[in-house]
Amino acid sequence: REAERRAIASALAAGQAVLVSGTPGLGKSRLLAEFGAADGLGVRSRPGDAERPYALLERMVLALRDRAPKMALTEEHRAWLARAAPALGTPMGGPDSPTAMARALGTALRAAQVGTLLLDDLHNADAATLDLLPLLFEGPHALELLLAARRSEWPAALKSWHAREDGELLALELRPLAEADIDSLLDELGG
Repeated sequence: REAERRAIASALAAGQAVLVSGTPGLGKSRLLAEFGAADGLGVRSRPGDAERPYALLERMVLALRDRAPKMALTEEHRAWLARAAPALGTPMGGPDSPTAMARALGTALRAAQVGTLLLDDLHNADAATLDLLPLLFEGPHALELLLAARRSEWPAALKSWHAREDGELLALELRPLAEADIDSLLDELGG
């Protein structure tokens, strides 16, 4: 998967988010894990998340809290994130504001010193969380975003983001490994 690794590294360096897709079992999750080893936060969407708004965001926020229990957040940011993760305290009242939620999430990610956000199995993800992801790219940021989903099951929000002309989201389709690549992988794994 050297070509895919180079493509991902190049896209991330250029400030693009990367969506790795393909059929089950091709190594999407393993590829994501390789890129997040140093400063990444990995969160996986689960079956049923699509029916519960902010299910994936709640999982992200709780993972951030576990990673950095004393992360410095303003009360306003904490209240916005509490709308998804009530364990953080009293949720912000009033109407939804995806921009405010994304700003609070970006602040929390920086406070926990996350350099790469790895979101896997996004074919199971809720639309409310997926709608926040492009907002993380508005304004200055230092966050790398690496995503994975089955291509045949991309949710509408991912399809919409990918269709935009701004080039923020690069889709990388994994193909089955060639025999030589399989031999190399087995050697690498000690088999």
